Amino acid sequence: MWVDDMQTAKVDLQKDTPLKSIYTRQSIAARRLYSQDVAEIPEYIKKIFFKTLPDVVVQPTTVDALIQIIKDARNKNKIVIPRGSASYGFGGIIPAMGGIIVDLSHLNKIIEFDEFNEVIIVESGIKWYQLDIYLNERGYTVRTHPSSWFSTVGGWLATGGYGFYNYKFGHFSEDVVFIDVIDADGKIERISHDDKRFRNYVGTEGQMGIVVRLGIKVRKLPKREYISMAYFDSIPELLDALENIVNSNVASKITNIMIYDAHKMHIMNIIRGKKILTEKNALIITTESDNDFKNVNQILSENNGQLSSEYEALYVWHERLFTFKPKRIKTGYLASEHIFPISKLKNYFVALEKVKRRYNREFSVQAYLVSSKEALVIVSYLTNPRRRIASIIDFLLVVYLTKLGIKYGGKLYGIGIWNNGLKFHKYSKEEFKKLWEYKQKIDPDYIFNRGKFFKLKTRLLGLPGLIFKPRIFTISSVFIGPLMILLKLFEGSDKTDVIEHKKISIKNIERIVYMCSNCGSCVSVCPGYLYTKNELSTARGKLFLIRNFGSLKNKLTHEDIVSVFSCLYCKNCEAVCQSELPLVDIWPILEERLEKIYGRPKDEIEEFVRTMEYSETYSGFLEQNPNTFKVEKFNLVEKV
Repeated sequence: MWVDDMQTAKVDLQKDTPLKSIYTRQSIAARRLYSQDVAEIPEYIKKIFFKTLPDVVVQPTTVDALIQIIKDARNKNKIVIPRGSASYGFGGIIPAMGGIIVDLSHLNKIIEFDEFNEVIIVESGIKWYQLDIYLNERGYTVRTHPSSWFSTVGGWLATGGYGFYNYKFGHFSEDVVFIDVIDADGKIERISHDDKRFRNYVGTEGQMGIVVRLGIKVRKLPKREYISMAYFDSIPELLDALENIVNSNVASKITNIMIYDAHKMHIMNIIRGKKILTEKNALIITTESDNDFKNVNQILSENNGQLSSEYEALYVWHERLFTFKPKRIKTGYLASEHIFPISKLKNYFVALEKVKRRYNREFSVQAYLVSSKEALVIVSYLTNPRRRIASIIDFLLVVYLTKLGIKYGGKLYGIGIWNNGLKFHKYSKEEFKKLWEYKQKIDPDYIFNRGKFFKLKTRLLGLPGLIFKPRIFTISSVFIGPLMILLKLFEGSDKTDVIEHKKISIKNIERIVYMCSNCGSCVSVCPGYLYTKNELSTARGKLFLIRNFGSLKNKLTHEDIVSVFSCLYCKNCEAVCQSELPLVDIWPILEERLEKIYGRPKDEIEEFVRTMEYSETYSGFLEQNPNTFKVEKFNLVEKV
């Protein structure tokens, strides 16, 4: 399995380390790239508040290497920021005070699969889709998984644990049999699910230590999955039907329940380019038998639900994994997330309609039932990060919507940096106090992820951070509504520095660059990344470079340039891109501009192509992706 293969790539390692299983990234471009996540927070806001540039990025490929990194960091009083796929939008992997970003995505081995007990042991950096491929080949599947299919298993435990199939199987932590954790002293310990310390590592965003291995419950792959979908004219009508569903005899047979509002369906039609879905509120339910499917459909029909076609239901279910695809319409995406009692949803949805009208903003609402009584509710909207005043308004709107959700009974889903002022709406003060006491006990020097979650640290003697103090944040948020109205008077557009090319317009390139969701889907399937271990080889990295070309074009290292040119033009990045971007057409433009400044690294390109052609690791990629890997080897050689 290629997910198990950790062959050493042919790139230079840090010369002064005795370990040969650590890759380091010290260039400005790489450090900036690795310190961003999926949130569209204006860059100048980040810079005003925090030192977001890490001192270095390290990529351990073994647990022993990671232990050595942590020990060195402790001895030098350096901050350690764990990073998975960077698909968490609350600033959990963004440095607040510099430090060392530890990219855990290369700790992705499958250690053992116990089919008899239906438990698999994996390293925390493995991606969900990689794990599910491995299990499917053996007739098994995961019990729950996040909406970000390309995120890491360990990352989901650290940041949330709510997603698909929670309705049937509960929170992801309930599937975790044990975790192996490295503490601030570099010691590794196995903590079982029944250990009272276990909860301290769930949803605490890497504050307590680094989880490196997990034992996870899995299940037999169902013979078939049935998707029921019904449309409703109003949200109250849908919620009434939902109540009857969860109280019915078939409720225990249901595996997943989702709600999409009418605007979400409208957005999906726009993306598709034609109206294939009815633009009404939809209730989507999954079961695993024909009889249960029929029973669910009957209840939906009896409660004024208008059953969709099979094609519509399957299409919506398939698209659930592509959260950021709406960026094809408008290039920015922001959202608020809460855990809501289902009984509180009606009043919350009414309040959202009022906000839409007041601020002339359209929201999409989607909800996933995590039990028969609670739902994860995501309110998202599209924005334009290229318009400075508008982006400030939209950033404030996220804060406003987050506060609104709390007002109507929602519990905060994540903290990170941006929700720090509202942390007591995720944890009670007593719960938070216990977490802080545990933190002080196991990490007294605050090595892990310092400057967020517990105590926010900002620039300028901490003065900007005062606004994030819970009491001050609550008071100041009263003025957000009037401020948004005032700022709307000054909305305008700003120019963006992008690479020009005679064959593709500046406007098109600019739009493509900003449509990237930073989700990391392309990273996992990129042969160049497999070779270099550097994200500048991937579509996410290259689009980041184009977006910031003006400030980075004269600061790139030779390693950066080689990483960008290590590309097979295989189009695998396009195959998994949520935004369905025409990526490969842009790469020659980037390479042409870089070649004018730095020259073309011909020897390194030839070595890369030869290695890919004869590498067993690359053959593994071919086995997993036979339809998407069409390597243009000879064209690459001709370019040299």
